[in-house]
Amino acid sequence: MLVWSFYCLILHKLVCVSCELRNWFCFAEALKRVFTDLRFVVQVENDLTRDEVVHCMKVASCHNHQQYSCFVCCILSHGAIGAIYGADGRTVPIKDLTGLFKASSCPSLGGKPKVFFIQACQGTEKQISYPCTCSYLCSVCIT
Repeated sequence: MLVWSFYCLILHKLVCVSCELRNWFCFAEALKRVFTDLRFVVQVENDLTRDEVVHCMKVASCHNHQQYSCFVCCILSHGAIGAIYGADGRTVPIKDLTGLFKASSCPSLGGKPKVFFIQACQGTEKQISYPCTCSYLCSVCIT
């Protein structure tokens, strides 16, 4: 019997030497609150190296998701075309991460929605940073 329970994994990169996206913690906090309010079981992992990102995703894909109705993964990081950066500056292809959740690799999610939100640049064009305006969601942003 399928129980309406949901699982959300948030991978969040705080380590950023010259980062103009200082609001990333705010984004992760807002995502955690939204998915918690939607009654997801939420797991947040911060500052993972490339190898730790791969390991975390492999562990998540091997988890028995029988009790969950869907899987959501949010990745907040820097990126390159088709890849995201770990906290150590090494890249991992996005398809390598999402591919871990195919029904053949993760049978307990077979036939269930698997949603990936990736907040990461995918090119070399510099993007404009905007100040955080979510103080109603994130106590970190209140000054």
